[in-house]
Amino acid sequence: MERKHYFILRALVTKYGKDNVINTVNKIVTNNVKEDE
Repeated sequence: MERKHYFILRALVTKYGKDNVINTVNKIVTNNVKEDE
């Protein structure tokens, strides 16, 4: 499962650039953490 995510992330990085992807992932992660509390 993680391998699949890795390939998707790599495709996104190639398309949008590393910084954009990292920022988006961080936002998603932060939102998920807030919902869990």
